[in-house]
Amino acid sequence: MAGSSAATERKAPNSKDWQPLWARAAQILSLVLKAMVRSRVSVKSLDIFRDTDKCCIPIDKITDIASNLGPAQLAILGKDLISLKLSISMALEDSLQDEVEEDEEEEDEDEDEEEEKEKEEEGEDPRPVLEDGTPGIASLFLKSAPALRELDLTFRRTAYGEELFHYYDRIVDSIAHETQLPLLERCALSGFAVKGQSLLLFLQKHSGLRSLTLHECHLTTGSWTPIFAHLERSMPSLENLSLKNLFGRHTQNMKYAQPRRHAPDLGPNPHAADDENEGKGMVVLLPVWDTNRPLRWTSYSHSNGLAVHTRDFTREDLAKGLVFRPLRKGPGRALGSPELMRWHKSRTQLYARPVG
Repeated sequence: MAGSSAATERKAPNSKDWQPLWARAAQILSLVLKAMVRSRVSVKSLDIFRDTDKCCIPIDKITDIASNLGPAQLAILGKDLISLKLSISMALEDSLQDEVEEDEEEEDEDEDEEEEKEKEEEGEDPRPVLEDGTPGIASLFLKSAPALRELDLTFRRTAYGEELFHYYDRIVDSIAHETQLPLLERCALSGFAVKGQSLLLFLQKHSGLRSLTLHECHLTTGSWTPIFAHLERSMPSLENLSLKNLFGRHTQNMKYAQPRRHAPDLGPNPHAADDENEGKGMVVLLPVWDTNRPLRWTSYSHSNGLAVHTRDFTREDLAKGLVFRPLRKGPGRALGSPELMRWHKSRTQLYARPVG
């Protein structure tokens, strides 16, 4: 897919033209994969717009492509595949609907919310179900890729609303339940809504990973705490762990809480009693055993401490444990700074829809 990636780089998409561009990219992907199947070509490496932040394949298009190929054809695509890199987004239908909703009046939005609640009470999924009930990534590439060693998936959130975004946690859920990649060594998941149990299941099935990247991942259910425990204790081959912008529930021990801004940092008190509670929001990636000040680009200032959003861990680091120093309890806010602005800009550029 190198040729199609290069074509998209001639002009950065803006808020007006990114949707037809991405739809066209999906058509090109479909043509390429069909040509591979007809010629019985199975490649070792597929990089589908992963190395550009200017194009993605909408997830509904992935499912459409998968549904039009039979088992034997899918087997050809995955037979020799060693490396898969893929950048995907929300369905175009959701993005278009989101733009319509932005222009609606407040009363109409209230009516829509009431209708959504009624559907949920009746047990009806308010979101349209994809054709096979799950996203098609597992079927298209992963079920028939026994030799896969590298998997790099990124997801763009092209519409607003937590409920809409959380609907897409079924992507990783389907991968976790439907695939087994016995040779997988390197995995990166970026930008995804994820069920805690789904991510844990995926890690349990791939305990031989040597490198793992989790960037901009939001738990919709469960907690990060058992996931961290599993990474510490049950993945002996893991040599490199890269964490960034992790959101969701997680256990915090206020015994290790950071000092408030301008207060002296006396470090954790080894004699203090444990004071655990369940936090929610961004996981502060400041290990209790690290006394060095984090690099500026990995954190931003907060009135209740230092919000560390990025951290890489070696095998030696993991042996010390993934227990972090949370922000101090009490009212507080992020303080305006170049680091905070850079953090916001980076997240928008990589994981939100393009802007003009």
